[in-house]
Amino acid sequence: MSARTFRTIKFSLLIIIIVLNNNICGQWSSQKSNTKNHLRSIDFVSKDLGWAVGVNGTIINTTDGGTTWNNQISGSVQWLTAVDFYNEYSGLAVGWYGTMLKTTDGGFTWHEIQIDSKAHIFDVHYLSNDTVICVGDKGSILRSTDGGTTWRIKNISRKLILNRVDFADKKNGIAVGEKQTIVVTNDGGMTWEKITSQLIKSDLKDVDMLDSKSAWTVGSGGVILITNDGGRIWAKQKTSYNHVLYGISMVNKMRGWAAGDNGIVLITINGGEDWIKWPRTNIDVIYDIDFFNETNGWLAGKNGEVAAYNKEILQEAIVTGFTIAAVIVSIVLTIIIGAVFMWLGAIMAGIDISDAVRPAILTSIAITLATWTISIVFSFLEVWPLAGFILGIIASIYIIKLLFQTSFGKAALIWFFNILAVIAAGFLIVMFGLAFI
Repeated sequence: MSARTFRTIKFSLLIIIIVLNNNICGQWSSQKSNTKNHLRSIDFVSKDLGWAVGVNGTIINTTDGGTTWNNQISGSVQWLTAVDFYNEYSGLAVGWYGTMLKTTDGGFTWHEIQIDSKAHIFDVHYLSNDTVICVGDKGSILRSTDGGTTWRIKNISRKLILNRVDFADKKNGIAVGEKQTIVVTNDGGMTWEKITSQLIKSDLKDVDMLDSKSAWTVGSGGVILITNDGGRIWAKQKTSYNHVLYGISMVNKMRGWAAGDNGIVLITINGGEDWIKWPRTNIDVIYDIDFFNETNGWLAGKNGEVAAYNKEILQEAIVTGFTIAAVIVSIVLTIIIGAVFMWLGAIMAGIDISDAVRPAILTSIAITLATWTISIVFSFLEVWPLAGFILGIIASIYIIKLLFQTSFGKAALIWFFNILAVIAAGFLIVMFGLAFI
């Protein structure tokens, strides 16, 4: 078993625990944002460098992954609804009444961009250092080709409200909004096509597009939708949550997170076929979620609350907690069940019943400890798993031969029953774990 596989198994075990016991604390840790203003959007360009924006022109910045947050002077008092940075220097923040702020020095200074619209702007997204798209109230879609200095404004319908926009590349994008609004583009935002679907009956609050075909959107009623054709056909994904989901962030096609009202956080590890409810965070309403990679993610919401997720910390918690307990339980159960099965195997191999008891127990202990030792050594050395498996078989049969003082053939028969014991022990460990939780 490779170290990477070992970590994956540990992570899956923790998810099972959390699903079955909501009193167990998750790995979202609160961060001090130094503001009480609601935060509507959060964006990270690395695992250390990020920004969040909110009401009353609030802009905060971190350079250490959120351990410390500092206020930046925006020069605005409007409600800022979204922020996006192309790199560590160039970024845009947008908000109510056509508010648009630009920085080219990482937020040390912000200056306002005047545009010919007073419609609320709800989202901004960089396609490149030059091309930027914004969406907002009254069906407005704004496009810039000079990094946000000048804008061309298009209203696809004054009855529409577009909440969020995302692009997979420089051409393919999706915007979503109120009253089940979905519009798609395949030319970098120059033209847009409105998608009509009887399936969608929700106000859509966020969208995350991974590639030119795959995207997810979330909204009111706990709805989560997926598309595999670039946004023209959508399918519902099942959740047990019926309140508003404001944000979604997919790490890859299998793993992703969604968050929203009542501090809800959902996770999927199978592309959305199942969404698992994570323990409630300390944030009453989560307005945005952003994962820079599989390891690092952040939440932002009501009253300036920010929380961070770190998978490496999660893995360490597993090592020091559940895994140790699971190893102890599995060793004990394997020894007990193994002794019984090898005793039966010895009888079938023609060994006297009374003569088989003591060597069965000693052999079970020896094989179990030897197997764990070999597995751990080969795992940390990241040696080909089959080599460890073959070595384990040879060692096990040899131990049986020595302790039972029998032939190699009979030892192999007893070993076969030990394999049945391992399978049975594994099954009982899982059942025991579920019952205990």
